[in-house]
This record gives sequence, structure tokens and C-alpha cells, in this order.
Amino acid sequence: MRQTTAILAAAFLTLSAGCGTPTEHTDNTRVAEPQPHEWVAIDDVSVRWTAVPGIDLDAPEVLLARAFGESELFYEITGRLESTYEGFAETVPYLLDNGGRTYPRIGTVNNHVFEVRPLPDRFGRPSYLVAYCTDESETAVPTGDAWKTSSYALSHPRVLAITRTGWNVPAPQVNTAVRTSHPSWNVFEGWEIRLGTSVGNDFFALSKPEDRALNDYCILDHPPSNGGFARDQPLETPPVAQPSVPGWPQRVEGP
Repeated sequence: MRQTTAILAAAFLTLSAGCGTPTEHTDNTRVAEPQPHEWVAIDDVSVRWTAVPGIDLDAPEVLLARAFGESELFYEITGRLESTYEGFAETVPYLLDNGGRTYPRIGTVNNHVFEVRPLPDRFGRPSYLVAYCTDESETAVPTGDAWKTSSYALSHPRVLAITRTGWNVPAPQVNTAVRTSHPSWNVFEGWEIRLGTSVGNDFFALSKPEDRALNDYCILDHPPSNGGFARDQPLETPPVAQPSVPGWPQRVEGP
């Protein structure tokens, strides 16, 4: 399902960021975890998000990319849509068919958002390119009664085109002072997602130098967080899932 050559708005801000030192949002007050659409929790794996300076992990378009990345991970692990966030199955632009195969793992996935910029849209809708690296060097894969390191040797890029389909309706406001490990509302509602790996996409092509730079960033400029990582190596003990960062803000109800 994942392709190693692939890359992955009420604010309506024009966001543009270069590559720099990662910054990490700190945890805020936690509340009871939500129970949306009979969601099946994945307790053995967590996702921690960082970003280059100037990128807001709570911006509407970035929240959508985060919801996509976490849902895709959970679906790879379980093969069950019940493990994805509400709205994922209706929003993803590809058939969710992995041939019955799953890729279980535990530990912590470290995702790093390094590019957010406006995209042109022929209908004038708010549209953005969001690119992030996925680092699984702190995860482990079961092998019978034992464990081994992930098969992904390097950070992997993901590039998404994210468009506000309900462009005349602002994206929900959020309260960033109260957070949970998973979103309590349908983050995908009112948005469209296209993947940089989709055939015929009109926003990303490796033949363009600027897009090639996005593809290379994760490999060249964002090494795995586990410096001694080597893929498919046996482990005496599996890694522990670290607390999710920055966590999910709460939707502010109202007009």
C-alpha cells in the first residue's frame, strides 16, 4: 500500500516553509479519549508529529494530512476500516484493497512535516500541497515469538494535495488547549485528498526539480530518529509506543 518512492482551511493562510531544524509541539491538557464511529483503538503504536519552523501542526490542512497519515498507518496494521478515523474511507482516492495482507508493527512512528504551500485550483478553492516524512525506525515487526526492526530503512516521503471542497464554509475552529490522542470529530469532512503517487496527478512530478527536491528531502535531510537503525534486524525486546505528540485539539462547536 505504501510506496517508498512516493511522497505524501478556515485559517486560509498562505503557508510556505523551507527546510530547517525540527520543532515539536508540547503536550497540553488531556481529556477522556473519544469513541467515534466504533473506532478500534491501536494501543501498541503511536504517532509523533514534528514540523519545520513556520508550519503549524494545528492548521486545518495539516490536521487533514495528520489524520490521513495516522489512518493509513492503522489500516496497514489491521486491515480494518474500523481502525481508521471517521471519514477516511470516503475521502481516500484509492481502493482500500491490500489483498488481505497486513503489516503489523508496534512502537512509535515519527512523522515530520517539511513543506506546506498553496496550490492553484481551477475552481478557486483553497488548496495546499503538504509533504511529510514517515520514519519507522522506532517500530518493530513481529516474527513469530520474536521481533525485528522495520523493513523501511529510511524516512519515506509522502506528498498530498489537499483541497477544501466546501470552500465557502470555513473549516472548524479548534481548541488547542485540550488534546486527546485521536480526533473526536470527522477531520476529513469538507476536504478532498489527492496523492502524489496517483496516476495523472497534476501537482507533483519527479521530472520537475522542485518536486525531486521534495522526494529527496526525507532521505538526504531527515535521517531516521534511531541513529543505529538497520532494517530487518532481530530485537531482544520490542520498542514501547511513546505518547502521541502534539495530540489532537478539540473541535469548537458552533457556527
